[in-house]
Amino acid sequence: MIASAIKAAMPESAFKAFNERSQLLESSCRELQHKVASLTDKLTESETARHSQLIEKEALGERLAQTLEALPGAVLVFDSTGSISECNEQAATLLNQPLLGRSWPEIVKREFILADKTDDELQLRDGRVLKLQRRRIGRSMREILLLTDVSASRLQTEMLARHRRLCAIGEMTARLAHQIRTPLASALLYASQLSSGHDPDTSPGSKLLARLRELDRTVNDMLHFASGSQQDDEGIDVELLLAEVAETGALQLGSRSRISVNIADSHLRIAGNRGALKGALCNLLDNALIACGESGRIELGAWRDADRI
Repeated sequence: MIASAIKAAMPESAFKAFNERSQLLESSCRELQHKVASLTDKLTESETARHSQLIEKEALGERLAQTLEALPGAVLVFDSTGSISECNEQAATLLNQPLLGRSWPEIVKREFILADKTDDELQLRDGRVLKLQRRRIGRSMREILLLTDVSASRLQTEMLARHRRLCAIGEMTARLAHQIRTPLASALLYASQLSSGHDPDTSPGSKLLARLRELDRTVNDMLHFASGSQQDDEGIDVELLLAEVAETGALQLGSRSRISVNIADSHLRIAGNRGALKGALCNLLDNALIACGESGRIELGAWRDADRI
């Protein structure tokens, strides 16, 4: 009814033009709706992709943080000003707090011993040795520093070096003992001939023979040490051992010096290397004789103190 009224009121050419413009406008609206729908879909896809990227970045950041904490060492990250901006738990344990915002020279002065160490090693005040590695992050002024505790490996290296030195000492001791043994055997033979037919307690030959026998026992101990065949489980009568030490020392006494043995419990026994222990006691006795001079009095004794002698 309305269209008929419009058609009647308008010339045919004007109506035709109006109709064409209406169709064109309708077509433009549909095209615009399609574009809006397309842009909406693209925006949704973009937001979805961006959300996925954010999730991936968060996951990556979490993995990096976990990796940082799992590293077998202290990790320090320095910003462009040289201050610590990040650190892991191991760093807080090794270097104590506070760390964030501090410079590396501050940490070195606070936590380390300023000794003559190599550029890549530092020593904590508790004695632990840390290996230092540092790298620049990309082209920026930021830097990452890794400190690893190498105390155990350093101790193993030192123990290996000590073992090698002991082996070298053992070999040298064996060679020296063998070189001494031949002339010592001849000296023992001559001394035994000198002491025969004389008072064994006063003759110079007897005293010389006793000292040579002590030297022979020392050489045997050296050979036992070099071969590793120490007899550390030998049962030893303490009273008898001290009596032998006193007898050996009596040969060096001055005219006014005295040596006595005082043991309350005559049943004291210990386990160890008899020759090595006697040699050590004889050395102590020699030192005592030198300190006392010509008129000293030396007393050898032993007693039980709980589970010790």
